[in-house]
Amino acid sequence: MSVENVAPSSGCSTAVTIFSVFGIVFTLLKAKSLAQFLYNNYLAKGTKLTVYGAKQGAWAVVTGATDGIGKEYAIQLATSGFNIVLVSRTQEKLTALAQELETVAKIQTRTIALDYSKANKVSFEKVTEELKDLPITVLINNVGQSHVMPTSFEETPETEMDNIMHINCFGTLHTTKAILPIMTEQRRKDKKGPRCLILTMGSFAGLIPSPYLSTYAGSKAFLSNWSASMAEEVKPEGIDVWCYNSYLVVSSMSKIRRPNFTTPTPKAFVREALGSINVQRGGSAPYISQPYPSHAIMSWSLEELLGSVKYLVVNQVAAMHLDVRKRALKKQARIQQSVSTQTSV
Repeated sequence: MSVENVAPSSGCSTAVTIFSVFGIVFTLLKAKSLAQFLYNNYLAKGTKLTVYGAKQGAWAVVTGATDGIGKEYAIQLATSGFNIVLVSRTQEKLTALAQELETVAKIQTRTIALDYSKANKVSFEKVTEELKDLPITVLINNVGQSHVMPTSFEETPETEMDNIMHINCFGTLHTTKAILPIMTEQRRKDKKGPRCLILTMGSFAGLIPSPYLSTYAGSKAFLSNWSASMAEEVKPEGIDVWCYNSYLVVSSMSKIRRPNFTTPTPKAFVREALGSINVQRGGSAPYISQPYPSHAIMSWSLEELLGSVKYLVVNQVAAMHLDVRKRALKKQARIQQSVSTQTSV
């Protein structure tokens, strides 16, 4: 056999070997990711709430506490043995929920009426003053606002745009800035005492581009990176920080009334959230989790399987939001017509 015949065969064999190695490595990495996903989603146990002082006199602060997910966080933390600070806009709702929690869960409460759309430096100085004497170990950053209906950025009213950023970003940062020093001081005084926990509610809108919810999506993307960055900073202090991304949840914000496989009730979502603390469900971004199982499946699939078709996903999100906008505008027109008819009569 001549040299000329051997050389091409050898080169081809080398190429096949290289591609085979790449294929094996790629397959192993995907298999590892799948195994980790299945373990975290269905087998791993989250950190118990007693680690954060449940039934030991510790306090939890919940913002946006009187409706939806925030209210459910307050209820489940109270029944787990935390005293609760309720922060929301309407004092009447705060008082009613506080009385309910004290009666049912036999815990202590405090309330802070705070309109996050109007909050400023003085507002948060008052929060610090109000809470500085409490052994706070848990902060749930739940307060948030979305668009009235899906709309393009160009057509988004400036007031709505400013409120979304002020509430979701400014409000969350300054609430954390007011409470984090309380946690840090406690941990430095007693390193053997309860750990501390900060959970910030994110959204799938911050996980992938969300056309026609651009300002809201941007605010949630900011919260994800901010949370993950801060998490590494405060971990040595004994403070755990996570951003929890959710898809749709039954609520007044989502305008969905009935739960389904991908849309849980607030009760079901919060049960999974508090049961999977420090377990990374869904994608692989550090300190960011999708605690509800079906949401974790969606997040992991987007990251590991869909890859190059994410543009199609964004396209579908845009189409969905345009359809929601169309229906919202029709409903708005019917209401206006009804009002006009009643006025004319």
